[in-house]
Amino acid sequence: MWLFKDNAANSELGFLTYAFGFTQQTHSNAVSIIYDMADGSRPVVSFSRNDLREVRQYYRAWIGEVEIPTPYGLLDSSGITRTMRAFYWIQAGRSAPSLGQRIACFCMAMESLLATSSSELAHQLAERMAVFLSDRLDGRESVYRKVKQCYALRSRVVHGDVLKHSKVSELVEASLACDELLRQAIRKAVQDERARKALESANETLDRYFLDALFSTS
Repeated sequence: MWLFKDNAANSELGFLTYAFGFTQQTHSNAVSIIYDMADGSRPVVSFSRNDLREVRQYYRAWIGEVEIPTPYGLLDSSGITRTMRAFYWIQAGRSAPSLGQRIACFCMAMESLLATSSSELAHQLAERMAVFLSDRLDGRESVYRKVKQCYALRSRVVHGDVLKHSKVSELVEASLACDELLRQAIRKAVQDERARKALESANETLDRYFLDALFSTS
């Protein structure tokens, strides 16, 4: 549902049934995390019946049926795409206890999705998010500046800096920006066939994809 618009919907108990040989297995799981909106609030957000139908179609096309669940999570990364790893960090960010931690998780989601090197990471992510999400120069500059702002705040959070109360509005602005940019990026990663193939390929292929996008004149 978050892929369509931000929300703070929560689930207390879920059930999963899947085929296992000639039988079916069913698991239940209590979800102990609580989601917040990007600004830290928990208002009522409405989804129409058509919205939910679209969410369901999108889920079935992207996720599909569960074959055999793994208890190892991301430790067993075989078959887990960049998009799925990014979404793991998005979910962690949405349930983070503070906006600073949320922004840090969202920046890790960007890294999982687009990064191929740890060198000049903030610039690389800002540049790649810019060319990934916009074809216009002014649009790219706006995205670049937003990602750089988010990454600067992320660095302060993970390095233990204390953010003053006067920085609250900046945190809210950055969190809202991260939320929307990542939503756009995940949807493109799933819906755009060329982007999806690049993201599912080796690092060298992904580097080539972004070089072509960066220097393209079309």
